[in-house]
Amino acid sequence: MVGPYRCSLAVESALLRIAPEGDALWRRALAVELQGAVVNTLSTQDLLLHLCVHGTKHAWTSLTWILDLAALISCNPGLEWPAIVAEANSQGGRRLLLLGLYLAHDLLGGAVPENLIALEGNDRVILRLAAEVKQRMFGNIGARANVLQEWIVPTLAIESFRGGISYLAARALAPTIDDWRYVQLPRLFFALYYVLHPARLAFVQGPRLIRALLGRPAPDTPANEGAF
Repeated sequence: MVGPYRCSLAVESALLRIAPEGDALWRRALAVELQGAVVNTLSTQDLLLHLCVHGTKHAWTSLTWILDLAALISCNPGLEWPAIVAEANSQGGRRLLLLGLYLAHDLLGGAVPENLIALEGNDRVILRLAAEVKQRMFGNIGARANVLQEWIVPTLAIESFRGGISYLAARALAPTIDDWRYVQLPRLFFALYYVLHPARLAFVQGPRLIRALLGRPAPDTPANEGAF
């Protein structure tokens, strides 16, 4: 299970090029007490960035994720916004961060600084993606996003063209937890997941993609069916 799990995290964080990893992540970790034990957790800055990564990767299909982000901002009025924006900029994830902040402010009144709100409002791509998220969330209540909608939000949120292509390639090819759940191969045969993933993806998402291209609504399906 370790292999697919790490690949899934790679798609969600490393390929979106914004969430810190490794030593930088642990240096900023906070120690908190949980049921009598002390454990490390993400710093507020890193948690905010990871919430934006996770929400964007899944096209912000859940209002709960936006609520989590808005609550984090509201509960931490002393956030070092210049440092957060600088971290996102250094990883090429400025638009990805601003999209999450725009949704948190626009839908739930998250306390986003005025200068960042102005940046969001001047980015046509952010406004387009936010409108797409809101239309799907409130205009088609109960309908699951089609595969084009699920992919377009994270792809366009990556400002670098090369980064967007890399993300699409990884999402199409990198194994995920769902592949491991589908069939549990011995560690020796882990490389076969790179063949299994696109095959499973085509089987699960193919019919939905065809319906989307033909403009036909997708049938009701469980929210986690076909996740990848």
